[in-house]
Amino acid sequence: MVSREELPGGLDGPPNCYAPAAAHLHLPFGLAGHYTGGMRIAKPLLLVSTPVGAVGGLVEAYRLAGGLVLVMLAGMGVLAAAMGSVISTIRREKRAMSPPTRQEP
Repeated sequence: MVSREELPGGLDGPPNCYAPAAAHLHLPFGLAGHYTGGMRIAKPLLLVSTPVGAVGGLVEAYRLAGGLVLVMLAGMGVLAAAMGSVISTIRREKRAMSPPTRQEP
């Protein structure tokens, strides 16, 4: 790790820019670049909490101002359409890059 005195610009430079990415993870030695069992809960937690948070936001928007729900739904629809477009493009390009499969008559 680089000391503050060695940073370009002296003491005014940001201290974390030159640190390795795993320096602040506080994982046991040797596990800095590996998947750990404690991180396995993140995906299911996000899959549950994201829709719950979205519904909670819509409820609060209705409580604050009824018409705000329509604006939020429109914004969520635009984001969903953008995600769908990106996903379909990735799948189409992946199919184009994969070798053709043989179909037997």
